[in-house]
Amino acid sequence: MSDDHYYELKYKLEYLTTIVIVVLSVGGYFGYHWFEDIKIDAAKNLANKTKVTEQKFDSINFKLNVTDYKVNDFNDKIIEYQSKAKSISDNQNKLVADQNIIRNSLTMSKDSLTGLSNKIDKINSKNILKQNFYVVRDIQYVLDKTDGNKFFFKDLITTTGDKLPQFEKIPFVSISTGDGIELWISELTKESITLDESRTRTDLKVAKINLMFSEQ
Repeated sequence: MSDDHYYELKYKLEYLTTIVIVVLSVGGYFGYHWFEDIKIDAAKNLANKTKVTEQKFDSINFKLNVTDYKVNDFNDKIIEYQSKAKSISDNQNKLVADQNIIRNSLTMSKDSLTGLSNKIDKINSKNILKQNFYVVRDIQYVLDKTDGNKFFFKDLITTTGDKLPQFEKIPFVSISTGDGIELWISELTKESITLDESRTRTDLKVAKINLMFSEQ
């Protein structure tokens, strides 16, 4: 065709076609990379969130392990305290039993001495026999003396309010204690008696003892 308008229109169409192709190509290129960027960003975000979640999970596991350790340690301490409490209870029961034995022993000893003293007093009051038994009560005995406790017969007063006689021979002496102590005679003469402790079951500093003398 020789018409100028035809060529002009043809060139315009070709120009538009070229522009459209370029635009579509550029748009397609940036669109693909934009989608890839979205995928990369999504992957990064997912990885970051997963890492944070794992860190929180590890922190929770650590706290659970610490709690388990504290619970086990607390249980061990409870078992230890229960064992100590049982040991203390056993010791208290043993102490109470020992105290009861001592109390019963002291009661029997006191009752025995009282009965014997009453019999002697009854015999003396009736003048049935010549008095040859003498009882001295509540003598103060100082505990833990290194040289023992020495008592002179001239200083002792009997239950009847009399002084001890001057013995011609070494008398027979019986000891009775009422404060949980056990004594033995370390020295005995016609004028005095020295006592020492063989075993002590009291915290007292001074104990009271009773002596019964018999002429040989």
